[in-house]
Amino acid sequence: MEVDLTLANGRTVDLVTGSIILDRFSPIRNEVVSLVAAQWFLELVERLTKPNHANPELYQIIRQELRAMSGEQDWSLGRRWLALLRRAWRILNHEGFAPVFDRCGRCHQTITKTEPTRYEAVHGFVHAAESQLGLEVSAATRAMLRDGQVVSSERQLFAELFPIVESLIHHTLDRPLRSESVLRSVFRQARLSDRS
Repeated sequence: MEVDLTLANGRTVDLVTGSIILDRFSPIRNEVVSLVAAQWFLELVERLTKPNHANPELYQIIRQELRAMSGEQDWSLGRRWLALLRRAWRILNHEGFAPVFDRCGRCHQTITKTEPTRYEAVHGFVHAAESQLGLEVSAATRAMLRDGQVVSSERQLFAELFPIVESLIHHTLDRPLRSESVLRSVFRQARLSDRS
């Protein structure tokens, strides 16, 4: 929920003296896939940010993303997970953890929009010729991360984007999010339910 709190300064901790609920995000709370996706997204935000550090721009991004998530219950599971990965990238980018798209992390030369590219957790996006172990990244995936454009199949984008975002999160936080296994399990169960 989004709430407006009134706080009074206490000797050791502040005391809540009043609260008003601004948004319950009911569509998210009433559907398990949305609820777990929102939980994962907010845990990522919590782990990437400093406590007691005001960040109004980030707060607006979070509100915007949760409101968008509230209207996605009719989307396919693949499209919803793809949107969640894009949201995670947006937060990672906003907080300064996402690598740049157009500069090779190894040689620091420009990477053109159509040039074969790979992703490495340590170096970010690199020229394909300079990386043998990195994850292949198509121009379509880079366009989605950069501009939000979906110019190829969602299945192909997800297949490339998921390991990139997961690798970046694990590298940045040194471990997976606590809710990661729950997110995978819920999406797996929902996919099985859709098939039957």
